[in-house]
Amino acid sequence: MVAEKEKESGIPVVKPSKSDGDVLGLKSIQFRMWLSFVALTALTLVILWVAQVVFYTAGLNDMSKSEVKRVGDKLKVDVCELDEDDFQEKLRVSAISGGFSAFFFDRKTGLPSYYANANGSKDHEQMDRGLFDEIVNSHEFKSKVSEAGSVYTVSAEYHGEFIVYGALTTSQKGGELCLCILKPLSKADATVAVLRNQLIIVTVLCMFVSMALALTFSRTISRPISEFSKGARKLGKGDYSVRFTGNGWTEIDELADTLNYATEEIGKTEAMRRDFFANVSHDLRTPLTMVRAYAEMIRDISGEDKEKREKHAQIIMDEADRLTLLVGDILELSKLQADTAEYNIGRTDVARLAETVVGRFSAMGEQNGFEFESNIVCKSDALCDGKRIEQALYNLISNAMNYSREIKKITVGVTEKEKTVRIEVSDRGKGIAPEEIEAVWDRYYRANQTKRTTVGTGLGLPIVKSILEKHGAVYGVDSVTEDNADGKESGTTFWFELEKFVEQAPEPTPQKKRRRKEPKAKDRIKTEQKKE
Repeated sequence: MVAEKEKESGIPVVKPSKSDGDVLGLKSIQFRMWLSFVALTALTLVILWVAQVVFYTAGLNDMSKSEVKRVGDKLKVDVCELDEDDFQEKLRVSAISGGFSAFFFDRKTGLPSYYANANGSKDHEQMDRGLFDEIVNSHEFKSKVSEAGSVYTVSAEYHGEFIVYGALTTSQKGGELCLCILKPLSKADATVAVLRNQLIIVTVLCMFVSMALALTFSRTISRPISEFSKGARKLGKGDYSVRFTGNGWTEIDELADTLNYATEEIGKTEAMRRDFFANVSHDLRTPLTMVRAYAEMIRDISGEDKEKREKHAQIIMDEADRLTLLVGDILELSKLQADTAEYNIGRTDVARLAETVVGRFSAMGEQNGFEFESNIVCKSDALCDGKRIEQALYNLISNAMNYSREIKKITVGVTEKEKTVRIEVSDRGKGIAPEEIEAVWDRYYRANQTKRTTVGTGLGLPIVKSILEKHGAVYGVDSVTEDNADGKESGTTFWFELEKFVEQAPEPTPQKKRRRKEPKAKDRIKTEQKKE
């Protein structure tokens, strides 16, 4: 069955491979999209783990240092501006909120001036003097303390790690003071453990959710593509009824529309190809049958009868002419569409050309009862290839004759417009239905509802179309069917407009100035002697 379809259509049948149905194969779009989404989720979670677990402690200590530095810089200024009671209260509040101990002492004597700890106490006796002495008397503190204030971390023996802030300032009385702030470094082990447990739960949930969403999302994209692939295989087998459906996404819908359009066009081309072969086969079979029949008659019957022999021979010659015309039309259309035909565009007297063509058809049409009417009122020339336009006009008139019925009247008109020359060919036939007007220019097309009086190939109008488009001409069809509601006379008019030839005025040549000729020396002497 498949081999028969391949032979009939001439289209090679595409056989699906074993992997075509394997949607979840390692090379499938669905699997790769799913894997990409899962990998992206995993990468995001890894970054989150590194940020929260590895850098959490370092980030927390940096924040604590920045906060201690900010508060210390503020306190060293306030000690100069506020009175003792107000400043002591502010120092106590700052120590409680910041979780640190602050100690102002005289730089020269070392005696304490102000003190406050994280518990809100401001009693010097509750101060861990040993810890402060160890920090303040250290070489690192003395080297880093300055008016600008500096902050660093230090590990004190038996006390642990601290954030230390040291700065020099002055009191309201003008004495030099030194500020020392100690804040224990946060032990983030417990916090990190809590974060780790929470991140494990979040990671598991995110991976499951991401895999489910990635699978759904990848299926949404890959399913229409898989359906497109199945439809394309059906199309390759010659099933032009297949239709492609999108999924609501712009790109997929546009692809579906494009494939549907391509399917329709391929179906039309295939239908026209079949019609063409059927028509050509019919048009070839008829004259060939007649040629063979009359050749046998000449051999068997009219061989000695001169009159019958000449009559039969003339019929054979006429049928041979029809075969020549058919083959010529096919070759001419192929040449025009392959863009290998030569065009000589130039000034052409279209009115005279139309009169000549009509005159030739008038002589031939009288035998078949045709009446030709000329409406040529154009005095301007057109810019075109005269031979090609003559060929187009021949085809249009032949087409009008083929589709004429009882009223065998053909009208050819040439009129002049502002920038173009319009040529029209009208008949009084049955007319063309509005839905078929666009199709009359297609190859092999014939109006199905009209019975033709002569036989043709259906290539005349496509040849006209190719010629006119090569000229850049505007062309069209106006038709009135016999069942129109206005009661108008039925008929069809084919028309086209060519660019009018405009003769350019020659540019004026610049005139050369005539130079005065100086007399020679001998002539000048003779002239002077005569004057004397």
